[in-house]
Amino acid sequence: MRINKTTIESTLKQVEDQLKDNKELPSDVQLLFKLLVLIIKVLVDRIPKKKAPKDKEKPGKEDASIKELLDATGERTKLEKLQEENERLKAELDGLKIQAVNRESNKPSSKQPEWEAKGVGNDQKGDRRGRGKKKRNGAGNKRKTKEPTIKAKEKLVCCTNCGKDLSRVVPLKDSNTRIIEDISEVSEPEVIEVEQEKKYCPGCQQVVTAKSELALPKSDIGLNLTTLICYLWVSLGIPFTRLSRYLKDFFCLR
Repeated sequence: MRINKTTIESTLKQVEDQLKDNKELPSDVQLLFKLLVLIIKVLVDRIPKKKAPKDKEKPGKEDASIKELLDATGERTKLEKLQEENERLKAELDGLKIQAVNRESNKPSSKQPEWEAKGVGNDQKGDRRGRGKKKRNGAGNKRKTKEPTIKAKEKLVCCTNCGKDLSRVVPLKDSNTRIIEDISEVSEPEVIEVEQEKKYCPGCQQVVTAKSELALPKSDIGLNLTTLICYLWVSLGIPFTRLSRYLKDFFCLR
């Protein structure tokens, strides 16, 4: 026999009313009955209701959800496969790069193929015509246009090929001339003693001293050396420790 849900709810309501009216029951007994009523209500609420025909879910809705889940799983599988393929291709590319670098670094220069010969006329056949890049303006060693300040003559005493003595051989009229640019030999630094004259000025009634233009005021370093230090420090960025070593080694300055 199946008990109706409405009957159970009405019975529970009657029990609650009797508990309220009956004050002779001990408090612990009332609490126990209230707890039982609450448990029964919870169990009754969990009884599934009968669904009306119109509330029935349309057939195929659950199947559609399953289909969407399967499609999403398939897309995820495709994405994972593409990622794995991408990683594999990257690894192969890195390996090919390493092989190419090792091949070029381990190949001796003497074993370079003839078809890779560099320079103009790299086919090694026929007349070598200028097929390389054109020479850009300003490239190469420019001719010296400055007038020479010192002239030197090199005499030929012996043959540069066999070493035979040529000191008594008359030189030819033709000779070669070359222009060389060089710096002066490193010499000892100049130590200048400047005597500054003093005079009494009747205008301002003070003793004045002559100023020297060989160095900055209150400095024991000349203008030429100061200019060199500033250039090496500011323009070339050489630290003071190396500047001090340079001045000590080349000019004996401390």
